[in-house]
Amino acid sequence: MRMYDPPHPGPILAACFSEKRTIEDTATKMGVSVKTLTDIIEEKAPITPDIAVMLSTVITKIPASMWLQLQETYDSWQVEHNTELRNTIINRHRGNVASQADASSMGLAFA
Repeated sequence: MRMYDPPHPGPILAACFSEKRTIEDTATKMGVSVKTLTDIIEEKAPITPDIAVMLSTVITKIPASMWLQLQETYDSWQVEHNTELRNTIINRHRGNVASQADASSMGLAFA
């Protein structure tokens, strides 16, 4: 079991931007809105497989598999250490909660 709280991939994505590579230019090249990237950077949304592939075509030094691994590591730790989130997931799968908003609002991909 991991003994630390791994970062959401959003701050790592934020570190990829500079004067030469802006969020706006990256979003345009990816075909997504600036809000999509901003939500990831602000840890309000996860990096999905689609976003990971599109990021890897623009930020070529980081492969899609790395973005997905970062997200999976974050998601796994959160669900292992957050009782409320774990209960939400269990209840949803038992049919007690229909919304995916609870987990996705925490920037988790498995919602």
